[in-house]
Amino acid sequence: MDTNALSLGQWFGDLGDCYDSAVNNHGEETQNYTIAGQNVRFRFAGSSLQQIYCPAFKHLERIDEATDQQSLTDLSILIFQETDSSLRLPKPPGSIEDFSPRGDIRGFSNTHFKTAFQPFGKIISSYSIARKTAIVCVGDLASVYNFERAAPLRSLLGWFMREKGLQLAHAAAVAFQGQGLLLSGKSGSGKSNTALASIASGLDYISDDFCAITSNPEPTAYSLYGTGRTRTEDFLRLPFLESLVDRREDFPQDKELYLLNCHFPSRLITKCKLKAVMLPRIDPSQPLSLEPISRQEALLSLAPITATLLPDAGPEVLMRLGKLVRSLPCFRLNLGPDIQKVPGFLKRSILEPLPTSSISE
Repeated sequence: MDTNALSLGQWFGDLGDCYDSAVNNHGEETQNYTIAGQNVRFRFAGSSLQQIYCPAFKHLERIDEATDQQSLTDLSILIFQETDSSLRLPKPPGSIEDFSPRGDIRGFSNTHFKTAFQPFGKIISSYSIARKTAIVCVGDLASVYNFERAAPLRSLLGWFMREKGLQLAHAAAVAFQGQGLLLSGKSGSGKSNTALASIASGLDYISDDFCAITSNPEPTAYSLYGTGRTRTEDFLRLPFLESLVDRREDFPQDKELYLLNCHFPSRLITKCKLKAVMLPRIDPSQPLSLEPISRQEALLSLAPITATLLPDAGPEVLMRLGKLVRSLPCFRLNLGPDIQKVPGFLKRSILEPLPTSSISE
């Protein structure tokens, strides 16, 4: 192991000592989940952070005794508040110039360890690949944004899934009878509206923002979070959302949060086979319709935004997402003037043969 790896190992160990100190002060509580087929154990120093990190994974919770055996755990995540530890955190990894907008910390990720920093909440996430262990320290609970509750531990899961041959993708996914559609696009394209309208209309739900995907042995999307987020103005298109809002933060948020397990528990599924990639587009002047597009266009809507949101993301994002879109037909989904008609249109797209030319409702 090189010198940098040794220093990162020491830093990771010191962070672990801070977690142990917090456990000595507040006790330890655990939760077990199966995430994309992997057994993941959350270990909390006390109970204060469970409200942040557990609700999004409720539909993936395991309660059988088998996961109590450490040997069957694929990943352990140790989570604590800085203020709960009697020890001082190890020296911050780098100066302000070493932090990137997506959370990278220069010099603190290599083939052995990964580290990221989230400024909202001052959250440090560190992962030891060899130890199958991650540590999360929340420095300022009061400033945690609701996107942390909507997509918690995103950096860690991105690293971990990569080791397992899966790729986190910035995409929504909906399904029916085990067959699903991957919905890709930038913020405001309509993918969250489409996914939430679909779950309310009886389709199954994988994600509205992030899921895990693989092409091996066949194109598949795995659920990570049983949550949704939209802007407040989306209540005009989907009025039922207003009654689902979960507001706990004491400061304004850029989007509203919905804990879907509380409202649609039977519609949250763990995975689906993918039938197509669709790029939603909000344009009331166009009818509800599908237009075949190139795989290049689909990949450009999916890979760059994914890479910018995941610390330490590299060429594997393009490689894995490229393999996915090459294995599936790709379409532009014009959402039309009435979002309420979209779920039925998607259900028919799942159940019937997909078109080779443009079709309209």
